[in-house]
Amino acid sequence: MRARTRTRAVGAGIALAIGALVAAPASAGANVAIGGGTFTANPAFVANDLDAANPAIGASGRVHMVVNGGQDGQTLVTLQVEGLPAGRSFGSHLHRDSCASAFGGPHYQAPDPATPVAANADTSHEVWLDFTTNAVGRGRTQAVVPFEVLSSSRSVVIHQNDHTAVGGTAGQRLACLDINV
Repeated sequence: MRARTRTRAVGAGIALAIGALVAAPASAGANVAIGGGTFTANPAFVANDLDAANPAIGASGRVHMVVNGGQDGQTLVTLQVEGLPAGRSFGSHLHRDSCASAFGGPHYQAPDPATPVAANADTSHEVWLDFTTNAVGRGRTQAVVPFEVLSSSRSVVIHQNDHTAVGGTAGQRLACLDINV
């Protein structure tokens, strides 16, 4: 019973923190971005031992991003996907460029997205959105990062590996979805 109460309390605390992040910006001049539709499959995908074909072909998704322009300077990013293989995990990230530009370009990285630094490939400087799909191929994830994502064309890229490894690597790029921040 105690563990269940503690879990509920932690869940309620997280919900309140996210609610404050989403609600407060409305009065503080938040920047909200939404992207959605069918992911663009990577035409450069190379079949390997992990996947004989690109598992993200036909996948669709939705991204919701709230950039808090207040003093805390946080960004909340939520990703929902469907149409992927069931029960599988994927690495996923916010990328600096649109899908048309080098299939998303490098990972979006704070404090300076124009010049990413390998030492900053972590959850304090990048938006990592790793997720696992359910029994019908749907997945959902969210990240709250301690920086503001700057306005420009951005994208979310789903990668082949089941998670993001130390140093920000997650395998081949499978699919890309544009967001205009």
